[in-house]
Order: sequence, then C-alpha cells, then structure tokens
Amino acid sequence: MRKISWIVLTLLLFPWRAEASTTTQFLEILTSLHPDYEIFIGEVRGASRRLHPSGLLTGLVRPGGSDPRDPRDAPRAGGRNDIIVYDDTFEAAGGEPWRHLLVDHEYFHARHLGHGADAPVVDFDDEAANRHYYEALAWGYNLERIEQGRYPGLSSAKVRRTRETYRRHRTAFEAWLRRHHEDAWSHYGRFFRLSTVYEDP
Repeated sequence: MRKISWIVLTLLLFPWRAEASTTTQFLEILTSLHPDYEIFIGEVRGASRRLHPSGLLTGLVRPGGSDPRDPRDAPRAGGRNDIIVYDDTFEAAGGEPWRHLLVDHEYFHARHLGHGADAPVVDFDDEAANRHYYEALAWGYNLERIEQGRYPGLSSAKVRRTRETYRRHRTAFEAWLRRHHEDAWSHYGRFFRLSTVYEDP
C-alpha cells in the first residue's frame, strides 16, 4: 500500500476537563461523534514527547507509527491508521464546537484513506497538490456537517474560517490540476460539492 506522507492536521483545541488526559479527551470526542471509528482508526495515542512540534498539534500515522513528521510513519491508504496526540494539543482556545469540528476533520482524513469516503484516494506525485486535494475534501466535509447542524454553537467566525480554509485549498488544487491535467477537473471537481454554507451570506 502506498503511503500518504503529507496528512498532518494542525488542531487548535482547548481543555474542558483538566483531570482527563489530552488523549482521553480526544478519544471521548471521537467516540461521541463516531462510535464506529475503529473501522478506520486503530489507536489514539499520546506522543513520546510532551509538547507538540512547531506547526503540528496532532497527526495521522501508520499503525504503530509515532512521529507524523517522519515519512516512515506516514499514514497508509487502504486500512486503519493511528492518531498521535500531544499533551498540549488542547491548550489553544477554540470552544467545544470547534474542538468537535477539528476532531471530526481528523476522522474524515482517516476514513478517506480507509476508502470510506466517496472521493478517490489519489497520489498526484506532488506534495502540495496532495495536501490541497485532501484538505479541501476534509474541510468541505466539515462545511457539510455545519450545514447539517452537527456542531451546535459554532460561532460565525469559525464558520467563516472553515469556509475560507476550504476555499483556499480547493482553489489551489483546481489551479494545479488545470495546469497539469486540464481535462481531469471534470472528474475531480464533482467531489467538491456545492453548499449554501460554502458561500458568504
């Protein structure tokens, strides 16, 4: 199975139960959102280091992997992968609805790589194109969940941030694809669904 080396999601979360470990908190949210998460996720594990590396608060790794930055630990397509969480993953403010959205975002990446999503698992042989493709799909999933009311209480600022992040990745991926594989957009573009929440009011 091919490795997808770029999927690292930066999560900006905040602790709501000081007595619970960060890993336990993450797992509780994941279980509440997707009780069947084990179809696509093997383990949610704490990292060997306490503090997250710069620019990385959690990440998807191969089964048994420990470092989302190491290409040897990259998540793999076609099966379950693990999630690595750092002790300080939840230290940045964001509110509970935003925490739920971001854990859900990570779940989508795992489900997608496990062939549980509609969109194909593809390696474009370009790290930036891969990142924009997979991130646009995941943020688009979050937008659909917002529209379905899955993150009650999410602020308008966070909706706007989600929409803008989706747009940035989708636009970058479309531009790359049209430059290198012009005819392919008619195929891949259909996986980026239109939604009323995708646009500014």
